[in-house]
Amino acid sequence: MDLAKQETFRMFLSLPDTSHISPTLALGLLDHLEASLLPRPTQLHIIDQRPRSIQHFNEAAVKNALRTATYIELEGEDRVLRVGVSTMQRNYISIRVKASWFKQETVADWKALALYLIEATQPLFANVGFEAIIEEIVETVFGEDTPYEDVDGRNWNWINYLGPLEWERSGGAALLDHPSLQIQPLGTGQLVQIGDRPYDFYTPTGRAHYINAVKAMPPYQRHLTLETGPKVKSSFWGQLGQFFKKIKPSTPQKD
Repeated sequence: MDLAKQETFRMFLSLPDTSHISPTLALGLLDHLEASLLPRPTQLHIIDQRPRSIQHFNEAAVKNALRTATYIELEGEDRVLRVGVSTMQRNYISIRVKASWFKQETVADWKALALYLIEATQPLFANVGFEAIIEEIVETVFGEDTPYEDVDGRNWNWINYLGPLEWERSGGAALLDHPSLQIQPLGTGQLVQIGDRPYDFYTPTGRAHYINAVKAMPPYQRHLTLETGPKVKSSFWGQLGQFFKKIKPSTPQKD
């Protein structure tokens, strides 16, 4: 299957504004990423500073940056990897991997990781899947002013998590009657899946399935007020480490 040349697989979790990714917790995450199936970073980016060369997630330069910077980004060679961690007012975790490196047989591992991250952090919302194909569909089918985007510009993707507020804003119980969605409770919110695999949207059937699913979404209710969300579980980072140990490293695919 031919993917878009600039396609990336992304996991994005928007954490509640009241939560805080402390340096200690972020440092723990770096150790777990180092033991994971991800390619290694080669550059460290800090706001208003020149990029620094690195070889590992958990080396001293990265740890020192997390203690002082509100945002850092780790980048792999040829931008095969980008990991962003923000402790500013809008906290989030973002992981991007080039589709040329991403293997179809690792889909289940990435889904399991995404579900675990979501359940542990209880984000406002999260989405997981390929970026370029969704952007292309939204632009060509719905246009730039599509009403199917939420206040943060989030498009529906393969896996979507809606916290309690986003669930209500997106239609709440009305979504349960949607014939094209796979919905299950997860943590304090709901997991909404469109299609069986992220690759499905590159097929005519999968593309039509996505378009029909989004068109049938209830109106998004922007007027609902944001609520204080739950804080990150204290045991999350240690448990994440155990998860990563179960994943065997993968060999990058050649372009």
